[in-house]
Amino acid sequence: MKRRNGIEVVVLALSALTLGACSGSPEKDYRALYADQVETESKQQSLEVPPKLNLPRTGQEMQIPGIGREQASYSGMQGNAGKETDSVVASAEDVRFVRQGNMHWLEVNLPPEQVWDAAGEFMENLGFEITERDRKLGLLETNWQERRERVPGNWLERMIDAIGSSGFKDRYRLRLERGDNGGTRVFITHRGMKEIVVDGGGIEVVETAWVPNDTDHDLEVELLQRFLISLGGDEEQASRMVATAEPEERTEFRQGQDTLLLQVNETFPRTWRRVGLALDRVGLLVEDRNRSEGAYYIKLTEEFMKQEKQGFWASLMESEDQKAAIEALLLRVRERGDYTEISLRDRDNQKIDPELSKRLLEEIEVHLR
Repeated sequence: MKRRNGIEVVVLALSALTLGACSGSPEKDYRALYADQVETESKQQSLEVPPKLNLPRTGQEMQIPGIGREQASYSGMQGNAGKETDSVVASAEDVRFVRQGNMHWLEVNLPPEQVWDAAGEFMENLGFEITERDRKLGLLETNWQERRERVPGNWLERMIDAIGSSGFKDRYRLRLERGDNGGTRVFITHRGMKEIVVDGGGIEVVETAWVPNDTDHDLEVELLQRFLISLGGDEEQASRMVATAEPEERTEFRQGQDTLLLQVNETFPRTWRRVGLALDRVGLLVEDRNRSEGAYYIKLTEEFMKQEKQGFWASLMESEDQKAAIEALLLRVRERGDYTEISLRDRDNQKIDPELSKRLLEEIEVHLR
């Protein structure tokens, strides 16, 4: 990718002075700002209908199927098509921010059928496109958007910064789960890229490239907080919820009879939820899951392999047999009284390469601490 040099940026900035001095509005102190972000005020305005035209009727045939309950197998879920839903309005009593270790999510006292559309609209209003919608698994995934982080200083400094590149791109995955009480758990995971210089400098045109960047948990928390507010929650109370949630560390590795085990000192229901979020963060694809058997059917994605393409991971791609061996894996989550065990097997429940098991469990453990 080619970027303009500093002289071009200054010329463009100065040519826009007369427009920039009179435009713009005060920004909240948010980091997750994107170029195509829709203002909240415009989102809340009603559509104007031309004369002699009526608003479209929304009957049962227009409803979006609901997200199925967490049953024995996600692939066997039944959608709740045909149920009309009310507008989404939440209060502080309806929504709770939860943090366990470095995991965090919202618990909304509304059914997933009501939260589903609101979640997609929330991300679109931030400037994202929804590139993947999977109601069966309750997944929404966005495209990549360049972040425009808020810059301190006067309006001129902020305008000049806005013309150039921030050097960061973000993509988000939202996952909705139906809770035991019929409410909804909302998880948001971040994937990042950063821009690096590969050639050029000074007054020359600079060659840059985008490479994977670390997951930013602070951005995840910010978007959860903002989504809470968008549902109708109180902004001040939302900030207090996030500030008072305390993280804890609860993981350790143990050697089992024939494989490495990851022990999580939590109950099965909590660990099950957190493992699902950890797999999202690591970049592994969950093809199916079966809670009653404690089974996640996972696959190493091309994106994951590209990010981890050096050393050990590169060796896995050297032959078709090795590729096939990692295409379909089984992650088991087993309840052991007051703690839970996690292990990796192949789809036939046979042990896999010890080094592969160790590397993947280490990747997952980082997000379960």
